[in-house]
Amino acid sequence: MKARAYIPKGESPRAGYGLVEVVVALGLVTIFLLGVTRMYIHITRNGGFAEEMTYAAILGDAKLSRLQTLPFVAAELDPNWHRDPENPLTQQGRQYLRFWSVNQSSAGREVTVYVAWGTGLDEAACVSGEALTRSGCAHLTLKAHIVSP
Repeated sequence: MKARAYIPKGESPRAGYGLVEVVVALGLVTIFLLGVTRMYIHITRNGGFAEEMTYAAILGDAKLSRLQTLPFVAAELDPNWHRDPENPLTQQGRQYLRFWSVNQSSAGREVTVYVAWGTGLDEAACVSGEALTRSGCAHLTLKAHIVSP
């Protein structure tokens, strides 16, 4: 004769969750939380880069606006590569370097302002726009044309 467990009247023989169901549920919750964590890290990094890019754009636009107000014969508008004498510039604890190049064109001068920041930032290595690009640091480029008088 088989022994049977006592089950009170009106209750199901399977009243709780088994170990397998609990382990599966914990596994699913863990996978979900790992996905959310990775997404949060990605969003945080991109937010930081967007903030750096915003400050670089402000610094670049400020220099470009100032160059556009100078007389056409100013030393800062000589066709050449120029380093900002205020380098390194600091915004919110981050360092930025600002450069600009001026090229002669048929109607005036083409000015390109470069703002660089981040890993690989080396002012001595930045001797041209191409060298800045090869350096591997993050940078922003702004261009304007200044018409000769």
